[in-house]
Amino acid sequence: MNIKHIALAAIATLTAATPAVAQSAATKAMKQEYNYRRSQECLSAQDYVGEFQYLQKAIEANPNNGYAHFKLGWIYFNQGEIEKCFTSYAKALQSPTDDYELQKDIYLYMAHCHKNMGDMTKAKEEARKCIEAGLEMNPVEADGYWYMSQIYQAENNYAEAARYAKLAIDTDPSDDVAYNEAINSLRKMGREQYAEAQEIADKALTLWSYSNEFKLMKANLCLLEGKYAEAVDLAIGVLKRQNKMYWPAVKILCGRIDRDVYDEKKEIEDLDIHKLGMASTLKLEEQILDQPNSTLWHGIMAYVQDDLQNHASAAEHFKKAWELDPSNNYYSMNLVKNLRLTMAFDEALEVTNKLVAQDSTNGQFYCDRAMIKENMGADKNSVLADYDMAIKLNPTDESYIRRGRYEKIIGMTDKAAEDLAAVIEMTPDDPLLHKFLGDIFTDMGNKEMAQEEYEKSLEIIEKQEKEPNGNVNLWCKSVVLFRLGERDE
Repeated sequence: MNIKHIALAAIATLTAATPAVAQSAATKAMKQEYNYRRSQECLSAQDYVGEFQYLQKAIEANPNNGYAHFKLGWIYFNQGEIEKCFTSYAKALQSPTDDYELQKDIYLYMAHCHKNMGDMTKAKEEARKCIEAGLEMNPVEADGYWYMSQIYQAENNYAEAARYAKLAIDTDPSDDVAYNEAINSLRKMGREQYAEAQEIADKALTLWSYSNEFKLMKANLCLLEGKYAEAVDLAIGVLKRQNKMYWPAVKILCGRIDRDVYDEKKEIEDLDIHKLGMASTLKLEEQILDQPNSTLWHGIMAYVQDDLQNHASAAEHFKKAWELDPSNNYYSMNLVKNLRLTMAFDEALEVTNKLVAQDSTNGQFYCDRAMIKENMGADKNSVLADYDMAIKLNPTDESYIRRGRYEKIIGMTDKAAEDLAAVIEMTPDDPLLHKFLGDIFTDMGNKEMAQEEYEKSLEIIEKQEKEPNGNVNLWCKSVVLFRLGERDE
C-alpha cells in the first residue's frame, strides 16, 4: 500500500488514470502533444528545469492544453508564485476537455493550495467542487471526501473530519487514504472513539494485510488502550517483514512518544512504560532465542533496553550486535555510552582503543575515548590530546563543548572560553551555551562579560517563550535569573 499524499510526484500519474467515459479527440491530442510528452519524460528523469520548459512550449503550441496548465500551476505553487499558480489552474479549468479526472484533480490541488495558505473557507469550497466533479466522473470517487477530512483536521474539528473520512470509505471502500484519515480523526476525538478507530484499522488490515502503516496505526491505538502485548506483536511483525531497524516500529516497543500520535498529556501519562518494556523484552527474547546470531534482534533489544534505562542489558546486546557487525558504528558508540553509564570504564576504554585503531580518522572515537579517560582520572595531557584530535578531525559543537567543559574543570578557563565562543559561533541561539560561557567568565573574574552572556541567554529564552511551540529550558532560565540577581545586589 502506498498512502497517497499531495506531492509533485503524484501529478506524474495523472495521465495514467483511466476515465469513466471515452475521451474526445481534442483531449487525447492534449496528452499526446510532443512538448507535453517531453515534459513528462523530464519529470520521470527528475529534470525539473526541462519539465518546466517543455510545459511552457506545450502551452505555446496549444494555449488550451489543460494538462500543461495544471502541472505548471503546481510548479508555480512549489516556487511560491501563488498568483501564477491560481492563474494556471483557472486556465486549466477553461480547457475544452471532457476529462473529469483532470477537473477533479484541479479542484483537489486548488483546495490543497488554499489549505497550505491557511484559507480553510476557500479550501472547503474547492474540495466540494472536487467531490462533485469526482462523483460526476465516477460514483465511487472518494478523493474530495478524504481531502475535506484533512482540511477539518487542520482546523482541529475532528468530528467533522471523521464524518467526511467515513463518507470517503462508504463511497470507495478500496481507497486506503480514506481509512488513514478516519483512524487519525477518530483517535484525535478522544478515548470514546478508540474502539471505532480500532474497527476501521481492523477492516483496513483485512484489505491490506501487508501494510506496515495500518499495522503501526493499530499498534499505537493498542498502546493508548493499554493493550501492550498486542501492540508489541504488531510492531514485531512489521520488523520481521522489514528485516531492518525500522524506527517507527522500534519506537512502539520502547514507548517513544511521537507528538503526531499522542495529542494529550493524559494519554502520555497513562502509558505504563514498565509494562510495555516487559512485553517488549519478552517478545524480543523469543526472537533472539530463535535467531541467536541475528544482528537485527540484538540491535533492537539493545535500543529498547537503552531507552528503558536498563544500561547493563543494553551494553550486553550492543556488544553482541557489534561483534556480529563490527563495521556498524551505531552499535559500537552506543556500547561505549552504556558501558560508561554502568561505570565499566576499563571495558569502555578497551572498546574505544579498538575503534581508534580500526579508524584513526573518526573524530567521534577520539572524543569518546577522551570522556572515558576523564572518568578514569587519566593524565590531563592524554585527555586533552584526544579532544584536540577529535576537533582536528571533526570540529563539531559536541567536541568543543566537551573539551571546554574539561578545560574549565582543570582550571584552563581562557581555553575553555575560546572553545565555547567557537561553539556559539556555530550555534548562536542555544541559551545553555551562553549560560555556560557566562559561568566561565565568572570563574575568570570577568563579571562584565559574564553578565553579557547571561543576558544573551535570558533574551533567547524569553524569545522562545513567545513562540507557539517553543522548547524552553526552565532550569537554564532559573539559573540565569539567579546569576543576574547576584550581580544586581
